[in-house]
Amino acid sequence: MVVALNGCSAPQPSISVDQAVLDDVVAAIPLYEFSSSRRDRSQIALVKTDGSYALITNSAMFYNVPIWTDRWLFFPDSNNDYYIGVDPTDTKVVSNEKTDFSYNAIAIDDDHILTVYNSGLQDMDIGDNQVVVSSPNGTIKQAVFSTADGGGGGDLALCGTDVYNISSTTTFTSEDDIDHSRAIMGQVSRGTYPTIGPFVRLNADPSDFTEEEVNIVGETVSIYSIEPGLGLPCRNDVVVFIGLAAKRTDTQLTDIPTVVSWNVKTGDYSLATLKDSNGALITHSYGDEWGDFRYTDNGLLGDELIFLNGESGRILRVNIKTGISRELAMPDYPGGFPYNGRFSMEVMNGRIYLSLLPMNDSAGTESFINVYDADNGSLIKQMKIDDRFTEYLQKDTVQSGRLAYNPREPLF
Repeated sequence: MVVALNGCSAPQPSISVDQAVLDDVVAAIPLYEFSSSRRDRSQIALVKTDGSYALITNSAMFYNVPIWTDRWLFFPDSNNDYYIGVDPTDTKVVSNEKTDFSYNAIAIDDDHILTVYNSGLQDMDIGDNQVVVSSPNGTIKQAVFSTADGGGGGDLALCGTDVYNISSTTTFTSEDDIDHSRAIMGQVSRGTYPTIGPFVRLNADPSDFTEEEVNIVGETVSIYSIEPGLGLPCRNDVVVFIGLAAKRTDTQLTDIPTVVSWNVKTGDYSLATLKDSNGALITHSYGDEWGDFRYTDNGLLGDELIFLNGESGRILRVNIKTGISRELAMPDYPGGFPYNGRFSMEVMNGRIYLSLLPMNDSAGTESFINVYDADNGSLIKQMKIDDRFTEYLQKDTVQSGRLAYNPREPLF
């Protein structure tokens, strides 16, 4: 079915939830409104192996996060939770009224999804995060934690059967302290039951760094900047991510990207500053490509973490013990760095999936999903998405969120 939707773009292929069949769907692309549009709408684009797609239109959900399990494709809007079944006869819509702003989501098991929603601000930058565990049988369990305690929307890690929220929080200890931010971690579920806290901060010490590094980050060092992603890897209760180490009392900041391995049970941590393949220290200044790191919960392979630079699309592997990294792949796109569009990565069965969705024609007029070899970075396959989708993305009032890739890998 082709339906004309509001906006300046051409009519779009559209289906209802109960018409969706997932057999040949490569990825689900969440679309949500720019805040200025004020339209009560969010969408999921189901992209098939031949590059065609169909839109499912629902009520609003800003920063929508779809999740695949072995049984379902899950996504919410402000009124309902949607479970599209791998077996289409299993598809369910569960009534669940809630806020229209989500931060992140993760599957606890095939039938339980934990989502963190923004419940709004109460006082300046202090507000509440709502933790909701939902299931297709209609059971909904909820809990709340304050951004003052647990930070804002960060990333989630499934450690065993428990979920932890890893974020950054900001506290002001004096008028001279511009932005004293710390990585913060806390439990948000025990099994399928929302369970909040305690939250602990990562208080790094100068002794964690070499003399050269201390000259950059100073004696008062913070680890901060944990962005929402597709889940952080957790192995043996140790969650792994890349934060930025910095002296936080300067107006001109130079940071050191740092691999953090953090035990969710004991609070013990180890740090490894990021280095290039020759062992030279990598630093980050605002405006360069070393400040936006994205991961996937499947991205820890042995002692190496696969990560995506969200500004350039560069994919790297870093040894989490030494910090030495090697580039795997760098996609081609018009316009050069920074890329005005959306990259989303997933790692599955020795392959890396990367989307390139340009937000305007300065970044190109074509959207792709590339698949790379996770060991050597060679391009295995490139799938072009129907140009009508790119036109829609660039001309309508929607923006794309983070893709969710089908774990059954229908491209192979």
